[in-house]
Amino acid sequence: MWRTKTLYCKCGLKLLDYRKRGPGRWIKVHRSRISKDYSTLFEQKLAKGESIYCPNCGERLATVQNVSGKWVFKLNQGAIGKIKGRA
Repeated sequence: MWRTKTLYCKCGLKLLDYRKRGPGRWIKVHRSRISKDYSTLFEQKLAKGESIYCPNCGERLATVQNVSGKWVFKLNQGAIGKIKGRA
């Protein structure tokens, strides 16, 4: 079952709405599952190893990685703030 969750930076900036499955920790972001990108940071075409930084506070939010053959944004757990979900 897919649930839409909203991702925030620790500084409070609303980053994106994402369709997540399962109760586990939010580790990575697949571009195809992003419902709405409020910051337009995750729409960028980046090379492997490049990072995304919060425009508000400058904290590193994610790094582009190849996980199981798919290009994903691996989240920096220390930069993630509130996560709000709805069914």
